[in-house]
Amino acid sequence: MKVKLDFITNSSSASFILYVTSTENNLKDFTTKWNDFVEHFININSYSLQERVKKYRKSLKKLNKEKKELEEKIKNGEALPQQEKFYNVFYSHVKTDNNLSDHDIMKMLLGEMSCNHISENTFSVVHSVTMLNNLFEDLPSWMTYLILLDHMKDDRLLEFGIKSIKLEVDEDS
Repeated sequence: MKVKLDFITNSSSASFILYVTSTENNLKDFTTKWNDFVEHFININSYSLQERVKKYRKSLKKLNKEKKELEEKIKNGEALPQQEKFYNVFYSHVKTDNNLSDHDIMKMLLGEMSCNHISENTFSVVHSVTMLNNLFEDLPSWMTYLILLDHMKDDRLLEFGIKSIKLEVDEDS
């Protein structure tokens, strides 16, 4: 059990580790093929990702507005000490870049992926979540897609340098 900021949960953080046996033998070539897969996944799922892009842009716009309003209060000496502290801790570090393309946002929405070279032609792709609540809901859709393609022995995986995959879930206590 973990105590979060304002509640208690049985959730824990976790890393989804996808072990990939590849046609490639070095990290640079594997990463190139992996990026090809990410582009493929975005292309075939752009219709569903587009709604999430709209929500992201709406949230970003709201965040940017709140940040500017607080900056104005601070500038005019109208901000409470707690508001200034909040600004310094939170808003000063938040990037509110509205110039991102839809495609860049889609890549962000897939979540961070870290590629590592394990052995000769084995690589890992790691995706972490801060609160693992439900394995099926928290498993990234791109991993589910790869697992299904691998299970069906789909030849399209070879286009991305993937011979086989194995999933491991590393839960933090």
